[in-house]
Amino acid sequence: MFKKVIAFAFAATFSLVSNAQLGGLGGLGGLLGGGGGGSGPAPDKLLAEYFVGTAAILNANSKILTALGMKEAADAAASNAANMKTGATTDAIKEAEKVQTESSKLIQEKLADKNLKLDDAAKKQMGDGYLSLAAGSLAYIVFIKDVKEFKPSVTSIGASALALAAIVPRVPEDTKNLLATYKAVAAYAKENKIPAPSEDPTKSLAGLV
Repeated sequence: MFKKVIAFAFAATFSLVSNAQLGGLGGLGGLLGGGGGGSGPAPDKLLAEYFVGTAAILNANSKILTALGMKEAADAAASNAANMKTGATTDAIKEAEKVQTESSKLIQEKLADKNLKLDDAAKKQMGDGYLSLAAGSLAYIVFIKDVKEFKPSVTSIGASALALAAIVPRVPEDTKNLLATYKAVAAYAKENKIPAPSEDPTKSLAGLV
């Protein structure tokens, strides 16, 4: 439902639909539970939160992939993490989201291998990645919660809002993927006596899926 409402809100805003076109929904403001103007967090703030969370997750994935001996994928994750900053193009944002998805799935697949054996150095690297993934997940949760409160309007259209329009439709799937990756890393860490982070984001992520 979250995906459908937010995606429709962005589509409606950017195509400048009229109240008549929205019919019985009472216009865009009515659909979103507000007036004609937007409210909630500003697009610039949301995009900054997205950059922080996504960069942290990509850097965490890079550490974990390094521990798993997947250097090429680790390098791709790290380089895309570096692109997540103010001024990033929509293409760069889409590419980073793609790499985040691919790298997360690689981690899940590799950790599902019952024959996986890591030496002590790799386990330490995995532990560092585990801590970073927890921190990145918590940062991403801030973005997810705030973006649910965002109600775009004609006056909010700008570079940040347009970038968010490319991001938001993927948020539900990305959240599920992040949760699956975190669970896989946590399970491996527990089995191999790798210390867990002080704060576990699992329940918070699950509540947003």
